[in-house]
Amino acid sequence: MSLDADVAVRFIAKASFLWHQRFALAPGVMKPGANDIEWLVDRSGLPQDLTGKSVLDVGTTNGGAAFICEARGASRVVVSDIASPERFGFAALSDTGRLQREFVHGSIYELPELLGGETFDIVLFWGVLYHLRHPLLGLDSLRRLARDLVYVETAVSDATLPELDGVAVVRCTSTPWAAGTRRTFSCRTAEPSWLG
Repeated sequence: MSLDADVAVRFIAKASFLWHQRFALAPGVMKPGANDIEWLVDRSGLPQDLTGKSVLDVGTTNGGAAFICEARGASRVVVSDIASPERFGFAALSDTGRLQREFVHGSIYELPELLGGETFDIVLFWGVLYHLRHPLLGLDSLRRLARDLVYVETAVSDATLPELDGVAVVRCTSTPWAAGTRRTFSCRTAEPSWLG
């Protein structure tokens, strides 16, 4: 569902929460956040058609990726964050009718239990990994949530990643990150033998 442009402009003007993500709240009306979610979705290679797919967006903040997944036809979209739904405006966006997704408050470490063992066709894990105190435990939890695809975006400190044969890695050198860092995307996790 899309908001009317005038309603979206008024909503943005009176909003008091943190705008972390930038995406279209209504046709022609971009949210003022610093992280361009539509660019990230396009660069990651997320399919245009998600018809019938279930999606989990871990670390959703403002919910931009969830909006896009729903617009692309996802049948079920669940979002989660360690912050309350009020901090990044998820609750306020829900009140507009623009956001129809289920919000789960919790960390990646506890999500498999909070979601009762449910798995998803697509899991988005964008901008979370580098925040974790125990990243490998977080990745273990992530794998328990994924039925097929996992998209991981993170900052890394090694500006010269080795060429990895058969692994989807996109180096984005034009993004405004600190010197010596790059954004990386790992677009498919299914099938490698080490996943067991």
